[in-house]
Amino acid sequence: MTGKRVVTLFATTALLGLGCGPEQQPAPEAAPPQSLTWEEFRARVFQEPETGAFITNGDEKFATEAQLREYYEAHVRTPELGQARGELAVMFRNGARARWSDAQKRNITYCVSTAFGSRHAQVVAAMAGAAGEWEAAADIDFVHVSGLDGSCTASQTSVVFDVNPINVGSYLARAFFPDDVRAARNVLIDNSSFGSLPPGLTLQGILRHELGHTLGFRHEHTRPEAGTCFEDNQWQALTGYDRNSTMHYPQCNGSGSWVLALTALDRAGAASLYGARRTRGTEFDFDGDRRADLAVWRRPGAHWWIQYSSTGGSGVQQWGLDDDRIVPADYTDDGRTDMAVWRPSEGIWYILDSATGGWVYAGAHWGLAGDIPVPVDYTGDGRAELAVWRPSEGNWYVFDITTGAPSIYGVQWGLPGDVPVPADYTGDGRADLAVWRPSEGNWYVFDATTGVPFIYGAQLGMAGDIPVPADYDGDGRTDLAVWRPSTGFWHVIRSGTGAAWETHWGLPDDVPVPADYDGDGRTDLAVWRPSTGHWYYLRSSDGASAAPQWGSQANGDIPVKAYR
Repeated sequence: MTGKRVVTLFATTALLGLGCGPEQQPAPEAAPPQSLTWEEFRARVFQEPETGAFITNGDEKFATEAQLREYYEAHVRTPELGQARGELAVMFRNGARARWSDAQKRNITYCVSTAFGSRHAQVVAAMAGAAGEWEAAADIDFVHVSGLDGSCTASQTSVVFDVNPINVGSYLARAFFPDDVRAARNVLIDNSSFGSLPPGLTLQGILRHELGHTLGFRHEHTRPEAGTCFEDNQWQALTGYDRNSTMHYPQCNGSGSWVLALTALDRAGAASLYGARRTRGTEFDFDGDRRADLAVWRRPGAHWWIQYSSTGGSGVQQWGLDDDRIVPADYTDDGRTDMAVWRPSEGIWYILDSATGGWVYAGAHWGLAGDIPVPVDYTGDGRAELAVWRPSEGNWYVFDITTGAPSIYGVQWGLPGDVPVPADYTGDGRADLAVWRPSEGNWYVFDATTGVPFIYGAQLGMAGDIPVPADYDGDGRTDLAVWRPSTGFWHVIRSGTGAAWETHWGLPDDVPVPADYDGDGRTDLAVWRPSTGHWYYLRSSDGASAAPQWGSQANGDIPVKAYR
């Protein structure tokens, strides 16, 4: 492509343009006229009638004519191609990468306009699915603020971006880049996205591509290796060139399918830009949207009742017997909590895959009557292990699902009367063996990675308290914490600073159910009130409170979060 003038890939040949399909493969670019004037270029660019934005390269947006003119002067009128700045590709303009900051990346909020009408639920589900795939690849969080769907416009400043319908017919969808101003940060989905699409292409696939742009990623085919469809040199390489990338138009000499699936290089590029995904997923997140769901286990009958945060819908599943111990965790490393029970009378685990509905384990024996089940990820592979702590001897027994063999067998840590509180206190992605001693209020943590004690005798709490260790400050390390039923106070020592803080949240008869309900990577203070079935949680993202109702003591419910 050396010596060619940079040209724009117009909507008629773009993947997300109107009327293209897998059979329509454009020929390699011919050199454009050497005297393409601004007026000629401007006349070829599609302008959205509703927003006034200019669309080039199929689905990339310029908010103003001044921005479009700047693009023209730098990349259309100038004959030289830019050089690769290193090898997924990220937008590089004004001397910097277009990316969300570390403070922003875990709370990329959005709303989905109710103007979609009967298609609203479909769009919500497709957005959640596409967002979840990117979230599984890197340390980012898209958060759907469903309460703003009814006022979801470009002027809604309480979210980072809005998702709205449009009917222009020149593309299937278009998005934005992180350094765009709020008014320009919108994902617009054309009516044609709900019509006849190329084989394999779905709404979730379209949004997977568009969310790539919202994270800063350029079209992969703008790189010289594609040999066609070059757009400009405003990019910086993160990985080697990838014809299969979800960001590569198949008709631009790509070898990927119209499914637009994330590839290994897509995931590597996302992790390079934003950091690797957090090994420890969100606890009690049954739908994979990185937010804890409201869930109760109902006896008699052993039914799981779940209200999903991604859609607001609910589900019920019978799993287990009344005398079982519930042990929900992510046993499959898919970012979703699986329904699971441990049967004390037999020492057998029964695990249901929340993603497929199939059995992960049915009849796996691990543990004895009298043991306390403590399934968490002790190995750092993203999957919870089958694990028990034996109070009679203080020993830990951990079975690694990935290798099919014990990873910890008979390690003594703790005394009879202690409360097991395993979690990742060191931030290395592996749960540590830990106990809290009610008689003295002391914490004892054994670093499973180094094989030495990490915390020995740190004092927090007293008899009658309930230990509630979790990551309250979002630094990736579990904080020591207790909730005092007699006063309703939470007492926490932040792992990041070592500072202690306390706050009142809850009443004496409440059940503490701390979890990350708002998806910002920090655990929220929360209690469940048995008398009414209300969940009272305090969002760490904005300090606001919520009190949804789910479950009832009168029905024999217990909150799933309280099983420990």
